[in-house]
Amino acid sequence: MLIKKEEVTGLSEKIRSAIDGEEVDFRDNQEGPWSILKNDIDTLVRMKNEQMTCSRFHVQLCGTSYVDGTD
Repeated sequence: MLIKKEEVTGLSEKIRSAIDGEEVDFRDNQEGPWSILKNDIDTLVRMKNEQMTCSRFHVQLCGTSYVDGTD
């Protein structure tokens, strides 16, 4: 399976946007390995965002951060 350079570049830009904290939708309703990869990336990004939200809530609630070890 060949993937066009533009598709890889587009996916890379979306990943960078997600890293920067932007809301990005990677999901793809197509079939095949490329679609599976994009859907898996979407799942990972959503899990990371949920964990960050929980961490922020925990810091606000308890004043404790497990990320940097401060109280």
